[in-house]
Amino acid sequence: KYVRSRPNKEMTFLVARDGAQKAIPVTTGLRCGEDVGFVGITPGVEYKSLGLGKAAVETGLSTGRFVSGTAGSFGKMFSASGIRNYGTEVVEGPSKCSNISSDARPATIVGFVQIGSKFVDGNIYSFFLIIAALNYFLAFFNVLPIPPLDGGHAAVATIEKVASLIRRRDIRLDYRYVMPIAFSFIAVMLVFFLATLSLEIRS
Repeated sequence: KYVRSRPNKEMTFLVARDGAQKAIPVTTGLRCGEDVGFVGITPGVEYKSLGLGKAAVETGLSTGRFVSGTAGSFGKMFSASGIRNYGTEVVEGPSKCSNISSDARPATIVGFVQIGSKFVDGNIYSFFLIIAALNYFLAFFNVLPIPPLDGGHAAVATIEKVASLIRRRDIRLDYRYVMPIAFSFIAVMLVFFLATLSLEIRS
């Protein structure tokens, strides 16, 4: 309540760190669309050395977090509210009052470089971390069961195999019926890419 009533004001926070109090000067921000002050806190990155066994365990845990986070981001991006909010921003232009959080908005190479430059900040470990995150995203995208992605080829092969077992003869899908799906998907992705690129440049 104290902070909310003092937008754009300087104040001092006392924080406990390593058993001692430390004074940190801050300037409150102005919440978008409201005459309300707020203070944001950004996460930091902590590095620590681990033995071989603990490093292996942490690798498994980190992989799980990456997979879970990537799946969650896909769900947010392609949910009804995510698509609606994204479409609104593309049509009306970027806004400081955007309803789209950073993990719910798709990004092209322009956005990836912008995000990466802020996150990496000259640290080689952060660089490898964001490259790993990009690879997880591409892997998830590639297994979508839509031609011409690898997931689409796997889906076609699965359908042919199941159909062959049911009919008890060799069944092959006619790719003349598959190609329109592939071309439609490519067209949608191209429009999606150009719209996202336009949004990133404007913002």
